[in-house]
Amino acid sequence: MSYQLDSPFLTIPETAVLMRVKPRTLDNLRWRKEGPPYRRHGGRILYHRDEVLEWSEQRRARLPRGSDNKAKSPSFDRAGRAQRPRDGSGKR
Repeated sequence: MSYQLDSPFLTIPETAVLMRVKPRTLDNLRWRKEGPPYRRHGGRILYHRDEVLEWSEQRRARLPRGSDNKAKSPSFDRAGRAQRPRDGSGKR
């Protein structure tokens, strides 16, 4: 079976790779009617690349107005655990 690399239609595994999720996640989103639009071609479920990217863009997280865009990233100890910032009291 040969695949067309320039086809805008993606299978479930191809869409999962594009979205960096597991195929089962797409199945769950489809079952709950929360995922990107899909179509059936024969018995196969396919996603259109542009519609998947548009759906993803609509779900992009946005910071609320007035929030600081320069949020502090957590610091980590030697074991890789996130450290809470120290307040002036010397406690963590």
